[in-house]
Amino acid sequence: MSIYLTEHPPRSLQFYRNRKPNRATGKVGASGAVVVHTAESMIDLVLPDDGAEGVARYISTRTNPGSYHSIVDSDTTVRIGEYEWQMFGEGKGGNRWALHLSFACRTDQWASGPKWWTDLAIRRAAVEARSMSDWHVSQGNPPIPAHRITAEQYRRGAAGFISHAEVDPGRRSDPGEHFPWTQFLEAYQTTAEAADGDDDMALSDTQKRTLLRAAIRDAYELTNGPNPREPKRRDLNEWVKWHNENGADDGRTIAVIEHLLLTEQDNGR
Repeated sequence: MSIYLTEHPPRSLQFYRNRKPNRATGKVGASGAVVVHTAESMIDLVLPDDGAEGVARYISTRTNPGSYHSIVDSDTTVRIGEYEWQMFGEGKGGNRWALHLSFACRTDQWASGPKWWTDLAIRRAAVEARSMSDWHVSQGNPPIPAHRITAEQYRRGAAGFISHAEVDPGRRSDPGEHFPWTQFLEAYQTTAEAADGDDDMALSDTQKRTLLRAAIRDAYELTNGPNPREPKRRDLNEWVKWHNENGADDGRTIAVIEHLLLTEQDNGR
């Protein structure tokens, strides 16, 4: 996977290439602690999901410190920095040993956003967390365990997962009280058990259809109506046909919509 800040050098300093020692333990290098964040950006519900790419662009152009190793949305993982780099993800001193994983959404959107987006983003984050663990193992360490750690354990160099809020409770609240920790940790554990190790994580055809159907219906509801000439509340087939004939793209990816529509037709809708 390409490294975003290598291809798009940041305007201001966003990482150190060499990690500094943990002041408490004296050890140099990642401890296997993964800090989970939300970027506090809006979920992008119009396919394709460009949320992660947008946050990566922001990090490369911002003029103050703030970065992650990786950020995910429902269909993309952006590796912003190398795992061995010391990214600027928290302000309490733990960047020296932490790995930072973020979601392109806001803390409140775990409760208010669509379930299909959460399911896809969680799966993608679990795969990326497994990639972090594999790298950690390649450095001569045990795999990152599928459990949460406390702030005290984090400071002592324990491996595991912790929220940004737990690291910096006075200033941060992400990823939020409604973040699906159980779902995330179970998905992460599943990646260790998956034989092929691909991004689908043995997602069944039925599960794929369910997620795709939810995505297309959300896109339909969000975009059906702003144009006065556009068919309103009509059949999904007619809606896609109208957009193709009128070249109405304006942020909607008709090729994706057609693909999802065909999926529904093939499934006997």
